[in-house]
Amino acid sequence: MRLQWTHAIKAIFITQLLSPGPIAAENRLAGIKGADNRIWVNGSMPPWRAIGRINKAGEGFCTGVLISPNQVLTAAHCIWNKNTGQPIPGQYLNFAAGYHKETYLANRRIKAIRHGASFKLRPDISLPDVEQDWAILELDAPITTLPPIPLAPFSTQELAKRGRASFVTQAGFSQDRPYMLTVDHRCQIKGMLEGRNLIAHDCDAVNGDSGSPLLMETEQGLRVIAIHSSTLQPETGEPVGLAVPAASVER
Repeated sequence: MRLQWTHAIKAIFITQLLSPGPIAAENRLAGIKGADNRIWVNGSMPPWRAIGRINKAGEGFCTGVLISPNQVLTAAHCIWNKNTGQPIPGQYLNFAAGYHKETYLANRRIKAIRHGASFKLRPDISLPDVEQDWAILELDAPITTLPPIPLAPFSTQELAKRGRASFVTQAGFSQDRPYMLTVDHRCQIKGMLEGRNLIAHDCDAVNGDSGSPLLMETEQGLRVIAIHSSTLQPETGEPVGLAVPAASVER
């Protein structure tokens, strides 16, 4: 099997849609699992406005989600400089929340970064790397005008159980729709990787979607249950998405 970094919701969330059907694509993108179930939404409308683009000083983008007024959760590899082996300095990053067609509701620089303690961006990706593929970006000023989406405390085992019983939602800025939020509301958690704090999912997450949240409506409201990290490509059959459970993130 081959791992790929992909830089990168249930019917209750299908509000403010701009298209009634899935996104048509001439060429199949890595990370699409079966039919392309993504739709695009207005990222400035609830509940999407807490999800934003992380821009890397002209060097691409990925996705992050506001989890508190001054913290954004994303994937560590999104903000990693492979030449230095360290995160990109915060002054070269910004988080644009409520992003839609080059407009945004809030924009902040990054003043501090914390990531999985043993994370390394290696040419040959391993599952221990993926387990640590999370980063919390501290904003230079809090965003008080937009409600964050808190993290769910579910263990990997509980996520696997809950995810098989209901749909979850993934939302991010895909490479083929960089200026509009794309949402897959037909996701399911397929299970957990034995011996690893990772969950497997079938969300259609492609380049640009790294760090994008997997969302679930819980008894306490909408919560981030995991963040998309990468795609496992088997020799035969459909690719499988890998996500880091929110409970693995060290606050």
